[in-house]
Amino acid sequence: SVMAASGDAPSVEIPGRFTVVRKPDADTIEVFLNSDAMDEKLEVFEGDYVEIIGKKRRSTIAMVAEDDELADTEVGVPEAVLKNLGVKEAKKFLGVTVRAGGNRDG
Repeated sequence: SVMAASGDAPSVEIPGRFTVVRKPDADTIEVFLNSDAMDEKLEVFEGDYVEIIGKKRRSTIAMVAEDDELADTEVGVPEAVLKNLGVKEAKKFLGVTVRAGGNRDG
């Protein structure tokens, strides 16, 4: 597991790089990931929050939603979020960072 073995490191970060897929009609607080990417690459559940890192270190926090029409190397991102991140073209790479624990209690 990528998570720290000792439970005393809540700031563990798990980075991943994903190709952008535009989601024009999506809610602006959500990003979409394939269930395999959620489970195996990022170790997150639907409803957890992730940090999306764009150009020039711009970043935003978004809630994860599942979309198995995406490949496990793609992230579906609403237009408004792409604009906030400074990403103008689809098929760019975005960094997705998970802060350990997501929105789960414990």
